[in-house]
Amino acid sequence: MASMIEVTQDVVYELSGKKITIPADSIVQSSSELLEAQKFKEDGEIYASLFTGATQAGAVVWRVTADYGFTTPSIDGLELVECPEGIEIIQSLAVEIVEVDYEEDEC
Repeated sequence: MASMIEVTQDVVYELSGKKITIPADSIVQSSSELLEAQKFKEDGEIYASLFTGATQAGAVVWRVTADYGFTTPSIDGLELVECPEGIEIIQSLAVEIVEVDYEEDEC
């Protein structure tokens, strides 16, 4: 089993008076970057990923941090880091950590 961050709902924004949707499955996640490694036995590791959605005015980017501790992994923070001028986010990015099965490649 592995944990991954999954986008759970569409993002809705307004541009020039029109409401537009960015489908959840079109939001792209970057590779995760280790921000903070464990310092003590009980501490976890904090990773950050960028999530990017395309709009007519340019990219909207969120930064999601997740704590992969020894207990249940959790979302530590979610912040909007880039938003083109003229866009008002109505329904922001929503994410959760899910457990996924993966098959190991046999060589």
